[in-house]
Amino acid sequence: MNSIQTLIARFAVIFVLAFVGLAPLAKSAEGEAQTPFGVRVNWADFLERQDLVMDRLAESYYEAPFVGNGLLGAMLWREDGNRLHLEIGRTDVADHRTEPAALEAITRKGRLPIGHFTLSTQGKISGGTMRVRLYDAEAVGKITTEKGEIQWRLLAHARLPLIVMEVTAKGGEKGTWRWKPDVSVVPRNPSADRTNPPPKIYERDGMQFCLQKRTCDGSDYCTAWREVPAEGNARRLLVTVADDWPKSGSEATAAAAIAAGRQADFAKLLAEHRAWWHAYYPASFLSIPDARMEAFYWIQMYKFGSSIRKGGPLCDVIGPWYKPTIWPAIWFNLNAQMLFWTFPGANRLEMMENLSDAIKKNEANLILAVPEKYRHDSAGISRCTGADFEERFDRWNEYGNLTWLCHNLWLQYRYSMDEEFLRKRVYPLLRRAVNLYLHVLDKDPQGRYHTPRAHCPESLTCADNNYDLASVRWGCETLLKICARLKIDDELIPKWKDVLENLVEFPTDENGYCGGPGVPAPKGHRHWTHLLMFYPYYTVNWDWPQHRGLLERSWRYWADPKMPNAWSQAVMSSMASSMGRAEDALLHLQAALDSRNVSANTMHTEGGNPCSETHSGMCQMLLDMLLQSWGDRIRVFPAVPKAWPDAVFHDLRTEGAFLVSAARNGGKTHWVRIESLAGEPCRVVPGFENAAVKLRVNGKPAKMISLGDGVCELPLVKGDIALLFAGDRPPPLVVEPLPRKPEERNPYRLKAQK
Repeated sequence: MNSIQTLIARFAVIFVLAFVGLAPLAKSAEGEAQTPFGVRVNWADFLERQDLVMDRLAESYYEAPFVGNGLLGAMLWREDGNRLHLEIGRTDVADHRTEPAALEAITRKGRLPIGHFTLSTQGKISGGTMRVRLYDAEAVGKITTEKGEIQWRLLAHARLPLIVMEVTAKGGEKGTWRWKPDVSVVPRNPSADRTNPPPKIYERDGMQFCLQKRTCDGSDYCTAWREVPAEGNARRLLVTVADDWPKSGSEATAAAAIAAGRQADFAKLLAEHRAWWHAYYPASFLSIPDARMEAFYWIQMYKFGSSIRKGGPLCDVIGPWYKPTIWPAIWFNLNAQMLFWTFPGANRLEMMENLSDAIKKNEANLILAVPEKYRHDSAGISRCTGADFEERFDRWNEYGNLTWLCHNLWLQYRYSMDEEFLRKRVYPLLRRAVNLYLHVLDKDPQGRYHTPRAHCPESLTCADNNYDLASVRWGCETLLKICARLKIDDELIPKWKDVLENLVEFPTDENGYCGGPGVPAPKGHRHWTHLLMFYPYYTVNWDWPQHRGLLERSWRYWADPKMPNAWSQAVMSSMASSMGRAEDALLHLQAALDSRNVSANTMHTEGGNPCSETHSGMCQMLLDMLLQSWGDRIRVFPAVPKAWPDAVFHDLRTEGAFLVSAARNGGKTHWVRIESLAGEPCRVVPGFENAAVKLRVNGKPAKMISLGDGVCELPLVKGDIALLFAGDRPPPLVVEPLPRKPEERNPYRLKAQK
């Protein structure tokens, strides 16, 4: 049996179990048979109701169906009367200039356009339909013309660097392909002196090539394609983009990819592609009454699988779907951080490695980013960089960016409890990020530490701004936790404690946390970086009653439901959830979904520029309503609004490495199931309100310890499974989608024009 056959066989069982209905989990502990636990999810049907549906042909990037594989991406839309536009993208195709150094990295090392195909029809296009089939990760549709009809299918293969578009013409119709390369220049302030030479387009051995040289170092990237016959009268266009930077010779790599696609049995390739995706989705599950939010969430899960992979290039604000933008780079003063928030809670930790591996790969440039006198023990990162992170941090003077990025590494640790990752990856880099602060902190005559004049992203510049104070405080607190956990006697422990004891207080005014001393908080501020101590650091949080008034004032001053930015609304919702304000969380969730910046195909735009971080922020606001775990407590259904009397989720992950499943029915928590993957202390607010809660561990009655305020501690060791329920005996433990009326299916629908 070859490798492809082995892979297909491996995933066949998963597919069959998902399709037939009740799938008992193999990991269920011995003794739990008295209360069988099953997942009754027909994934094909469940995801079909979330599909992106176009009752007419898309006419732009922000309406188009999209496919991707973590490296390559493609989108399809109608260009004019008898042509369709097939946009081709690859995440790591960028310029690599080092000069002139006076230009910021976004212009020297930003993303480069590749080009697109046009599919010209014989007759004038009269209509058509499109659909993104999430379950099989492919886009399908048909085009009707005056001469006949064209049916098509588009996918980016899950394993091979290959885009496949299959076209079947009927009647008197015939589609003709033509390649149109884009001018190779970074779209941020493009100029003739930074434009790469024209591409070379040629044919060799039956393949077509478009070889694009870079002026800076002679390297190249190459688009290759070949049209081949398929079953019946169908034809397949096989497309790839190769970039072997810093080496040249990408033509050979591209040719090999096309040859592999042409020589393989396409039925097996298609089965392999689908098997990868069918295994991808069930990592976790959730279903809620809100059809639009549920569909948005699952479309993003498809989008994440299409744009972010372990071992792939770091996803920027565009991802694999290229569009000219003023932001053709990677941003580290919010965007990169937010982009990866959803993956730990959604139990997709391997996707976090897309970021953590990029950080490790480019660590040397993080050190070179700070002034030379600090490089022996410090590191930093600029507001925006190319994929290599090479840029002086003080170009923008945002000290907190690397500390905030380290918070993502901390989340990866906390949700996995991988101590090797903590010791080798989190601790050394966070130590360097905090050391940069230690070098520049100023101690006044009263012994109080102050941060220097610096920039709070997208808002203000002053000393002691809350962005820096929150970052240095979280950094020192976390380093002390790490050293205690790993039993490290770091020589800087006394210094970190001294800073925490004597750091100037967060500046406040009548509106709550302000920007800096005497500097009001920026109302309408897209970046909430003056409130990082609130979210996501939780350095100050709702568990402290003495801070609740200040937190609420700060949130109310900033959280305007009329702010058009969707990811700002998402954070407002998450903050409300952390305070247990379910109705406010829903208000801002709806504002996020209603935002004019969320397009018909769920892509997010700021002034016509894609912003991929929004997709994760908007998923996280939903997760924060269903499950939270900051402050060493698991909170089940902490902010579910009255409009959602029923909700269910399975295998969402929390800090401490717990997998949590729970069901809510008729406005009450029905049951909660918690699996301990690491044996950490398990403190939970189970959300049963005033009901008497009973506990079983591995199917046997057990006692929990009440810690007050609705918190209980469960006696779990690694591998244990706890079941919490109200009543004399456990209810049926079945995870299944909430029912959906036919008219509620596929809420993200591009309707035909009247």
